[in-house]
Amino acid sequence: MSYDSVLPLPENPIIVGFGGVGIDYLAAVPSFPKPDAKIRTTQFKVQGGGNTGNTMTCAARLGLKPRIISKVSNDAPGKAMLEELQAEGVDTSFFVVSKEGTTPFSYIIVDNQAKTRTCIFTPGDPPMVPEDLSRANLLSALDGARVVYFDARMPDSALVIAQEAFRQNIPILIDAERPREGLDDLLSLTDYVKIFHRQVTHTITSRILEYHKNLGLVSPLLACSYVVLFLDSNAWTEASSIPRALVSIILRLPRLKFVIVTLGKDGCIMLEKCVDDEGSHLEEMDIDSCLISLKGRKDDSTAMPTCIASSITKFRAEGVGSVCGRLYFGTSEKIPPSELIDTTGAGDAFVGALLYAICTNLSLEKMLPFASYVAAANCRALGARSGLPYRTDPYLASFTEPRCRISMSSDPQNAVVVGCGGVSIDFLATVAAYPKPDDKIRSTSLKVQGGGNAGNALTCLARLGLNPRLISKVADDSQGRGILDELQADGVDTSFIVVSKEGTSPFTYIIVDNQTKTRTCIHTPGYPPMIPDDLPKSSLLSALDGAKIAYFDGRLPDTALLVAHEAVRKNIPILIDAERPREGLDDLLKFSDYVVCSAKFPKAWTEASTVPQALVSMLLMLPNIKFVIVTLGKDGCIMLERSVDAGPSTEEVDVDSLLESLELKRNKSVSVPTCISSVMSTKPRILFPVL
Repeated sequence: MSYDSVLPLPENPIIVGFGGVGIDYLAAVPSFPKPDAKIRTTQFKVQGGGNTGNTMTCAARLGLKPRIISKVSNDAPGKAMLEELQAEGVDTSFFVVSKEGTTPFSYIIVDNQAKTRTCIFTPGDPPMVPEDLSRANLLSALDGARVVYFDARMPDSALVIAQEAFRQNIPILIDAERPREGLDDLLSLTDYVKIFHRQVTHTITSRILEYHKNLGLVSPLLACSYVVLFLDSNAWTEASSIPRALVSIILRLPRLKFVIVTLGKDGCIMLEKCVDDEGSHLEEMDIDSCLISLKGRKDDSTAMPTCIASSITKFRAEGVGSVCGRLYFGTSEKIPPSELIDTTGAGDAFVGALLYAICTNLSLEKMLPFASYVAAANCRALGARSGLPYRTDPYLASFTEPRCRISMSSDPQNAVVVGCGGVSIDFLATVAAYPKPDDKIRSTSLKVQGGGNAGNALTCLARLGLNPRLISKVADDSQGRGILDELQADGVDTSFIVVSKEGTSPFTYIIVDNQTKTRTCIHTPGYPPMIPDDLPKSSLLSALDGAKIAYFDGRLPDTALLVAHEAVRKNIPILIDAERPREGLDDLLKFSDYVVCSAKFPKAWTEASTVPQALVSMLLMLPNIKFVIVTLGKDGCIMLERSVDAGPSTEEVDVDSLLESLELKRNKSVSVPTCISSVMSTKPRILFPVL
């Protein structure tokens, strides 16, 4: 299974952002300093920041064409900020640049221990005022815009821009992070709202409506399509009436399509409004109970974001009313503690992804995991922008469209297979019994031949009649020349193997114990190791030309990742041999369509208690793979195949019990390999081939 690696572009990618920009001074410290302490940073970084700057940078990396209206000073930080935004593809021509004054900046203390970030903000001076923006520039900035974003700063200027956007029927999204001066006026014009949790019930359901009533206004909110709410994750447990508040918002805003609430690491909730067909006899359910039910269906073994949805239901909210709709619970990505660097800008990244989703009309089921993935990616680097993914990140495309399959050619000679990984010379020494420490023994036989996972796999393919090409590296020594000669004799194309003029080729000394039938491998890596610069772009493209599948053995991680990126761009399916956890393997597995692993790998990688549970976990953690196989040596192998969900009538079974039942069907009198498979269930189909 393969998929396009580039996110599709919307018909209209232009968005406008107005609000805060600044320079962020990010200081990572071992732990948050106590009053009057003197400590040292462990890491320091200076980069552009501010909600609007961060959000528009994210949108630009996802393929949108953002314009920013804001103000900086003509000082070094201001100039650096503009250059950084321009380099990201953000249109800065509508910035106001003050000849005097200072540019805004934030000092951000990132606590490595508690994983918190504390922001100390210094506003710019002079502040932006409506007179700074001429009407001609305003009209030019809004020309052709699909949506306008505000972070609720500089309220007087924001209101002028919002009023013009409303006059032009341009949807408005507001990041109401916390109560600010002028926010109520701005909210009266919005189509989308990002709002702090303590404002959910009061600001949206009471204060805005009262505001419009006093002024005799018809609220633009009453005609809006979406509202997006963001909750402080630490305060979520105290906000037990949030689901009822969502019902209230939809009831008070009759044209609202959906409302989203984010819960930080605990995921997000979306309530979608549906047409209430009086003759449909919809089930009526308390919305709090429904949310509890959805959360109960969460699979804690899944690391990647998912979305769990209810059926169309008439939701009842005590003391509020009822609404017809669907409730969605989106999980967040589980970031390993070792990968969680800094949460600065995670909310901005989420909003940037939502802006992309709005512009591309992304389905609701895909919108939540997509935005969560983008936000999580940003948490893996220091600062609000360093970890923001680019449109070319192939994993992003998996959230937007189905991956398409490329079928194998009927002519095996035209079935080009590209392999990237290890080759070596194997010295196979057979011994009567495995030596004890400090022993001196003799081998009973010795054989020298080519080896390495990739070399062996592609030799097998060549002997089966396929056309394999190998990407690897050897030295120009006798061992390297021996490796190349043997591969060429077997029909493997070695023209893409890098030959170093100096250094040594890899080799492995393998002790084969005749008594216990074990083999112990002592590997000596080649030097210098292969790096991406060893493989020119032209050679890479030539190697992949016409390939039907790409194989990786998990070695040469940097080069493998380069090859995998290009394979994905070309819609070439990827098979990965996950022998054991290796550096860079997690990144490589995200691209995989098929995974074959050793007996120990699934449990080690997923931390599941059994192999079948680990296979389920792998399919959930790697949502694009079709199947995963674990080899068990003389005990056979197990394959778990992903199947299309056949609906509620599909039987649900425990995967461990299912494997036990398959093993009982094994005919031990048969000496040739067989395969016993299950019927389709809500768990992916499991097959138990017997060797």
